[in-house]
Amino acid sequence: ALRLRRFEPDFVSVYHGINDLFEYGHEGVGIQPRLNFNGQLVAPFVYEGDAAHGSDGLLRELERAISRRSLAWQLLRERTRPAREIARSDPDRLAEGLELYRQRYDALLAEIAASGATAVPMTFALAWPGDFTPEEEPRVRASLHIWLDPVGIALQDGPDVVERQNQAIEDLSREHDLPLARVAGAVPHDARHFVDACHLTAAGNRRIAEVLADAIEERIELRH
Repeated sequence: ALRLRRFEPDFVSVYHGINDLFEYGHEGVGIQPRLNFNGQLVAPFVYEGDAAHGSDGLLRELERAISRRSLAWQLLRERTRPAREIARSDPDRLAEGLELYRQRYDALLAEIAASGATAVPMTFALAWPGDFTPEEEPRVRASLHIWLDPVGIALQDGPDVVERQNQAIEDLSREHDLPLARVAGAVPHDARHFVDACHLTAAGNRRIAEVLADAIEERIELRH
């Protein structure tokens, strides 16, 4: 909200993260008192999601925050811990997670609209299963497990969950009469465009920029 006031934008693009899969780790759509939106304790001087315990001091908290945001660290942790494939996702948990995702996305669109800007929702590109070599596949699969395993989503259900989120974005875009950047399906699922299951190379980011520019340009032309 403060950035909306500072920049007074005409358009605000919304490209959510793979982290939104953590919505499916909730018991319900309510936010617990004194906990952040990931259900973890809130402590001073940390980013939300890093405060599993009380603060150990600023330097330690910064070290923890940086390490937890390092993709290399996440992949190393994934390779060194025992594999635990989730055989079946809980359908009720998936339904609750999708509802929570939709509610929060809708609230974000309302916040943007209240500032006078036009939101430009973007569907999410997931590169699994993708066109990767046998050597690349284990790394890409492991990168998706980082987000699926903690909330009990089976690997085979991951793409469907993301697709349902994308459908929710399309529905909300129609409800609010917003331009939509259909990124999902527009970025080739290969190593030239993706670093792993969701993070993009320069070529992947360039492709997303093209899709976003087209969506914004179309709305500008309609206004004129």
